[in-house]
Amino acid sequence: MISAAAGFTLAVGTFVPAAGQSVEETYRDVCAGCHGETGTSEMEGIPSLGGQPAMATAMQLFLFREGRRPDSPMTPIAQDLSNNDLRSFSSLIEKLPPPEPLAEGRDDPAYARGKASAAKHVCRSCHEADYSGRQQMPRLAGQREEYIKMALAQYKSGERVGSSAAMNELMADISEAEIDDLAYFLARFGG
Repeated sequence: MISAAAGFTLAVGTFVPAAGQSVEETYRDVCAGCHGETGTSEMEGIPSLGGQPAMATAMQLFLFREGRRPDSPMTPIAQDLSNNDLRSFSSLIEKLPPPEPLAEGRDDPAYARGKASAAKHVCRSCHEADYSGRQQMPRLAGQREEYIKMALAQYKSGERVGSSAAMNELMADISEAEIDDLAYFLARFGG
């Protein structure tokens, strides 16, 4: 349960959960507007959260809370979350349905290039064979394409940090065109 004292700052003002408000109610009131009621984002640049491994979500919320991933909307939202809050939100998010992969008008050559790149860089070794993620490694299958591009570019530039430097090191030699192909493939994987 979210602590009654936790304060969440939104772009439109301040949200303070009512005493005794459940984590589900708080998700609906604070998170769903951007990340979707069921965890599937319909907003450009905003990740889908549904089906993310609990540890991966907790890690991201921790990085926001500690200012290690500065982001104007998320940092103030996460700054007052306790460790128990991180666990509660992460547990809820893990149970939300994962996003459906993009299926319309697939460009088979781009998909094949992305699939080959994912195999070349052994993405499955951390993110699982079905790209569902595990432990602190996020789910990639069905994630928003533009979000994947942004995240990979941020790892490449060093702007984004993770639990280790592995992604920053991996991305160092990956071209922008390859980032595009990886994002295209992962957003449509399984579709």
